[in-house]
Amino acid sequence: MAWAGWLLAFAAQADDGVPKSSHGAARVQMDETVPAQVEGTSFISLNAIVSSKPFRARVNYIGDESLAMELMFALSDGVTGKVIWLEQRRTSQYMFEVSSAKVDYDAQRYQLQAYQVIRPILLAELTPKIAPQPSQAQRASGTLSSADSQVDDGQCSIARTKGETFWQLAKQYAKVNQLKIYDSVVSLFYSNLSAFAGANIEKLSAARLRCPSVQQVQWWQQRGDSHKVYRQLLQGASHSEVIDLDEMPK
Repeated sequence: MAWAGWLLAFAAQADDGVPKSSHGAARVQMDETVPAQVEGTSFISLNAIVSSKPFRARVNYIGDESLAMELMFALSDGVTGKVIWLEQRRTSQYMFEVSSAKVDYDAQRYQLQAYQVIRPILLAELTPKIAPQPSQAQRASGTLSSADSQVDDGQCSIARTKGETFWQLAKQYAKVNQLKIYDSVVSLFYSNLSAFAGANIEKLSAARLRCPSVQQVQWWQQRGDSHKVYRQLLQGASHSEVIDLDEMPK
């Protein structure tokens, strides 16, 4: 198949110490997800880095359970670009783990990536590249900033570039502010309902979004169900049916 040659070439970049499969290709363990669309309404994202030494991560997959997806996971050195570890995985599970007994994960240097084998194409950079932390002044003022944000009259706002989707904007915001992607998506959405046509999360119409407050982000983090809220919204549920707006911090 067309992807087979790519897979072997990609695996050849890995360190000699990486465990091999019976077919000679390096195997990669999976980690948690930072959602990226696979096809249709299917998404893959990082749930958590369970252990750094040795490497162990948990990944989320949202899609049709009857359709298994061929995925390739890789840890690469952010400085040299060298592939440290690879593993191919066929899955239809909602959540699963990947790990390597021979790799110590360095969050400041290594990046976990997910590929769709059949293409092959990069689906997601599951762990972010090194990004600046929000300043103490920003935290004290009760606002978080995005990579492309500015403060107008004391209010943090995020500029949307031409052609940028809401998911892309939220993903960048999550990376810069060290948030889980679903917490970023729902906190931005519920803080900017009027920016979406008909309050539909799939119909962003505004060119600029207001940053959610620290209290709002923390509220979503404490609830721990942002991924469920997102799925309900995608399935057509009204935003006011999914969340009691009176309970959400202002």
